Amino acid sequence: MDPTALWEAARWGGIEQALRKQNRIQRALDRGKQLEDVLNGDYGDEEEANEENCFEVKFGSETLGMGLKDDEDGRVYVSTVVEHHAAAKRKVPLNSFVVAINGESTKGKRKEDVRTMLKQASRPVTIKFQRP
Repeated sequence: MDPTALWEAARWGGIEQALRKQNRIQRALDRGKQLEDVLNGDYGDEEEANEENCFEVKFGSETLGMGLKDDEDGRVYVSTVVEHHAAAKRKVPLNSFVVAINGESTKGKRKEDVRTMLKQASRPVTIKFQRP
């Protein structure tokens, strides 16, 4: 990859991260969190992980076709969905957080741990997502 392409990729990755952070701050403020608490890193995300904005998707033996990334706060989210693969067919939204795999929480796990969980999961596998 040429240096210009690398710079562009890094730049857009930084913009994506900044927008995700901005959205997270706005959601916290919309929920009534105090600005001082939010600036100190207390977003109140635990309140957000409820059944209203979570959904489960069951996958068979097919390739999932989704990329994962860690966010700056230690959560794993869907960064890419590959066209014509299972995640795309089941309309898994980009930026959805992976909350659980076959009922086992992913809280505190990094993307490598979540990938291992997915590889070792019995099929069909049920993945619980949280909408962004």
